[in-house]
Amino acid sequence: MTNANRTGNVYINPVTRERAAVLISAVDSHRELMRAEMWTPPGGRVAFPHTHPEQSERFEVLEGRLGVRQGDDVGTAVAGDSITIPPGTVHDWWAEGQEPARVLIEVRPAGRFEEAIMTSWGLAAAGHTDPRGRPSLLQLALLGVEWADTLRPASPPAAVQRLMARALGPLARRRGLRGAYPEFEERILIGRLGEPLTVEGLQPALDGPHG
Repeated sequence: MTNANRTGNVYINPVTRERAAVLISAVDSHRELMRAEMWTPPGGRVAFPHTHPEQSERFEVLEGRLGVRQGDDVGTAVAGDSITIPPGTVHDWWAEGQEPARVLIEVRPAGRFEEAIMTSWGLAAAGHTDPRGRPSLLQLALLGVEWADTLRPASPPAAVQRLMARALGPLARRRGLRGAYPEFEERILIGRLGEPLTVEGLQPALDGPHG
């Protein structure tokens, strides 16, 4: 699925309840840009603090309130605000308050960001995560290797993650685990922009393309 054009696809993470519509797929931009509209329910949040070693990530709040942790700084962004996370910066975010958050997200360069998210959300859909959407240590040992250039958990430290990969990787593979599961994408695809979705509550791209 590395060369899949996902523009117009709408996805759901059934564990975190995040939903996303892809407005510009990496394929459309020669891997330079990925743009998506994200809908997160009240109290919903990304599975764990993380970094993107080679990519910047920009959040533009369209509706609601978005809590954002960037390094040691914690703040709230409201409709009209935008925040850019530089490459290599530990960050975390969540829908703050009693309303859902609708956010435009841009990742530059796109690289394999889409595939990393498909793997993370697909594992959740397959029942291979905890209630917060976090995979097991054995699974993390392989994910850390596969997506080291794209998405890294902030904890444990990178050196410990490398040790985990060496120590636990062989056992994880013997148990049939992998670092990527492209076949899981079908489990999280819920429709296309302009067509009825299989879940309620997401109204992606109602205002048309942004930026």
